[in-house]
Amino acid sequence: MDENELGPKLVNILYENTNMNYDVCAENLIKVFTYLEINNEKLELKNFKKILDSMKNSISDPKINPDFKKLDEYFCFLENIKEELKSGDSNYLDYEDKLENVLQNIQNTLGDRCSLKNFSNYFSLNRDFTLTLYEIWKLSSNNRLKCSLIQLLTIIFYSDSVLIEILHLNTNIILDLCFNLKEQIKLI
Repeated sequence: MDENELGPKLVNILYENTNMNYDVCAENLIKVFTYLEINNEKLELKNFKKILDSMKNSISDPKINPDFKKLDEYFCFLENIKEELKSGDSNYLDYEDKLENVLQNIQNTLGDRCSLKNFSNYFSLNRDFTLTLYEIWKLSSNNRLKCSLIQLLTIIFYSDSVLIEILHLNTNIILDLCFNLKEQIKLI
């Protein structure tokens, strides 16, 4: 195994044995390796720098980072639900619990706002996911679910600021969300 494979392999070992997101695992291992390197610990690893670089690169690599695969699965599920709801073949209530679970799983996968930089390229390449969330939001009648969708959209906007401009030019999403937020505040 060469140095480029060793870094992601170490991250995957930590990822599989903890409840942390992949990027958090990689960042923690990078801190450990950096500490060892700075303090001149005697390691028997060749090409230490290459291992560190491979760990850093694996964070934003959708082929290596399993969190990207999870997001793909979640958004595929949401796209299928959206299509079924639009066709009228299914009742929204049939999916309410599943939708809430998937939205929570997406938010858990994304983690806190500090780790969003790792997902910005992902969302910029998959901007249609945001439109899927918006369509589900429009079809939903459950206020709690609508709030979850707004939270998730806000997180995505935070990671991809260009997306706001694109959506503003091509949809009513910004106006709809602002209006809905005002209505939610009035209810509180």
